Amino acid sequence: LILLLTPGLLSRPWCLLEIVTAKRNGRPYIPVLLNRPGLTFEIPNEAFYEKLHRDEIVNGGVEGRKLLEEHGTDLKEVDEAIRSIFRMIALPYAPHKSAAVRDAELRDILKRAMLLTEKILLEHQQKALENGRHASYVIAEAAWAPIDSQHYFLDHTADADDSSSVD
Repeated sequence: LILLLTPGLLSRPWCLLEIVTAKRNGRPYIPVLLNRPGLTFEIPNEAFYEKLHRDEIVNGGVEGRKLLEEHGTDLKEVDEAIRSIFRMIALPYAPHKSAAVRDAELRDILKRAMLLTEKILLEHQQKALENGRHASYVIAEAAWAPIDSQHYFLDHTADADDSSSVD
């Protein structure tokens, strides 16, 4: 899951559900810090987490929290998922910089994605071999599974009017 760290990301219930779902299913995150004039992302501090638990962060307040709960999560799990993102170094991306800079930054993002994907596939393959399953089947399974009701393939049109949008 490539997370574009934009100012509104951690306030949107649907984005939080995607983050929680990725964490639950062992999917890696790749936080990407967009460097663009007028766009500032604040790394969460303890005051942020206190506000999160007082319904002051998620859009809609109590209604936003209820939406999260209706989809099987709570603020404790959201808190843990957010904290897990910031245990790794965010990679930079500056869309207004030169083509050479953008290319180098995108290469770094893709390199991390490839390394994390390879690591997960190897872990699944090892588990399969330990359980007597054919490795090629498990590699395919790891790439796609679990795609079920726990995954959210979401329409973010509700966020289209958000002024913090990167577009």
